[in-house]
Amino acid sequence: MLFAFIALSQAGCSSNYLAASSNTNIDLRGYWEIENASSDDVRKLIQKESDGAGLGSNLRKEVQRLLRGSGIALVRQEFGVLSADSMSIEADQFSFGFDYEPGTYRDVSLGRRDRGIWKVYSGWDSDVFTVDSNSSDIRVVERYLMEANGKLIVDFMVRADGDTVELKRVFTRRSQTKN
Repeated sequence: MLFAFIALSQAGCSSNYLAASSNTNIDLRGYWEIENASSDDVRKLIQKESDGAGLGSNLRKEVQRLLRGSGIALVRQEFGVLSADSMSIEADQFSFGFDYEPGTYRDVSLGRRDRGIWKVYSGWDSDVFTVDSNSSDIRVVERYLMEANGKLIVDFMVRADGDTVELKRVFTRRSQTKN
């Protein structure tokens, strides 16, 4: 019974459900600005990073954490959507391009790809564009979904340093493009 539960829970975390194309008219392309009032405070992620430091943990675990580096700190650095005030999204049938401001440009090819330390799997889960990034001990899942009111919701889940943090970022489409 226990083995069946473990297999079922791991299958639920699997990313084999993503399709290379969507059968809907969802269009994520365009220029998007953050809606701070509706978005979670990214300091929640920073707080988890500092919570993992030292207080109350045994010395050996803390030394190992420092030697390995903070996975949450790496995620904050690598994933521009967390600090973006705005972003432009472009897409074709093979990939999505995200230009974060402030930040950098990121190309996400559909399907499975290796990108540095990350194994990235991206595609459509019904009407939701999903990017599932894994390294040896870090998992980041980004889910881009359109609400009926035209807002773009980015649900962001990070599993690192023995913690899971979930954040929601809300963006509004703007007609002008970024300079």
